[in-house]
Amino acid sequence: MNYLDQNINPYRHFIGAKVSVAGEQEIGVVTRIDIQNKIVCVLFKKMREVKYRYPEVLDKKLIKIIET
Repeated sequence: MNYLDQNINPYRHFIGAKVSVAGEQEIGVVTRIDIQNKIVCVLFKKMREVKYRYPEVLDKKLIKIIET
């Protein structure tokens, strides 16, 4: 089943968004949301990519979109 075709991913608007993450000092960018593996990838400065558990990190609002 392809979740992009089914529009199952309610957080797809996060991809490419600048975000602040609880416990991180720098601003990051969401690079992907992998529903099958249950991860959200955020890219920080110096190409440091951190994986967070999906959907817990979004439901608990540990990742917040930065309005520009």
